[in-house]
Amino acid sequence: MTEPYHNQGWFGRHPEIYHRADYFMRILRQKAARRLTLAPESRILDLATGTGAQGIEFAKLGHQVIGVDLDEKMLEKAREKSSANLAFLHGDATQLPFPVGYFDLAVISFAMHDVPYPIGIQFLQEAKRVLNHSGRIFIVEHEDPKDNIIARIFFWIALTFETPNHKRFFKVSLEDYFLKTGLVLLEKTQLAFGAVRLITAGKLS
Repeated sequence: MTEPYHNQGWFGRHPEIYHRADYFMRILRQKAARRLTLAPESRILDLATGTGAQGIEFAKLGHQVIGVDLDEKMLEKAREKSSANLAFLHGDATQLPFPVGYFDLAVISFAMHDVPYPIGIQFLQEAKRVLNHSGRIFIVEHEDPKDNIIARIFFWIALTFETPNHKRFFKVSLEDYFLKTGLVLLEKTQLAFGAVRLITAGKLS
């Protein structure tokens, strides 16, 4: 990996902090998972799964979930939550070991802001590749701090522990990411008083 702060090693230095933080995020992640209407037992890819918190919420709904992350220390915590329909794989989200069209949904939860722009583009390109023709990409992400005061407060708090990519992320819109990767915005909603955005994207072709 040549890109700085490409996740590996950054969060793994303090996995317990992020593991415990997930307790506070659980309600938000539950709401996010329930916002989607999916066919029973859909195949879901949870990219940059971290400690697996978002993936487990989809697994609770009866879906087949595979979480992928680059950081083994984070995955150690994630694997404690493994079940019959929830598995975790050490791997690079820019080079996924899955065939074309394998998944119904790809989830990227609070991860786009933690990688450089070129890596974020590769995330979306790979997610698009492994989705079936009607598959969707579901992004759970901080709202742009320019949009409202609550988002702005969350942004400044996050700067105390996030990677340097966090600040850079908001200089480019998600629409720009979609334009570069052949995706189209299908739906956008907000949670946490406008601090968090839920984005659903689909393939242009």
